[in-house]
Amino acid sequence: MTRESSTIATIATGVEPSLRINESALEWFRTERGISRETLAQLGVASGMVQFDKKRPAIFFRYSEGWKARSYPEKFFRTNEGFKLSFWNLERVLRSVSDVVYVVEGECDACALVESGVSADCVLSVPNGAKIKPADDAKTAPGYAYVEEALDLGLSK
Repeated sequence: MTRESSTIATIATGVEPSLRINESALEWFRTERGISRETLAQLGVASGMVQFDKKRPAIFFRYSEGWKARSYPEKFFRTNEGFKLSFWNLERVLRSVSDVVYVVEGECDACALVESGVSADCVLSVPNGAKIKPADDAKTAPGYAYVEEALDLGLSK
């Protein structure tokens, strides 16, 4: 993966995924990730087309303030305008009564945990993959403000 392909860019206004996942995306998830239609539906994963270097098929993950798209089979990422960094699946986890939460590097990793039997109420993904964290406190480190916000919203329970 090139550095460019791992960068999240902004999708032009008006680009939205379908509300369901198409057969091409389902096939990609099934063969490349071993993830079923049921898991994707449970997590609200959708699909559509997004303009990257060219128009590409993409899977979409709904965040509290927008969408994040990941193209397939090549790996490029985009977000819609107004996207704010936050944990993916945070609202469901905050409604949960579980005292265990699994935090993973990406949305596909979260889908894999749910596919393996972990409750969707216990799984979060960071919004921008694993980043090298500065030595200072995560509460003040640039790009990690969403962690403090999630704790304030109730994740600290």
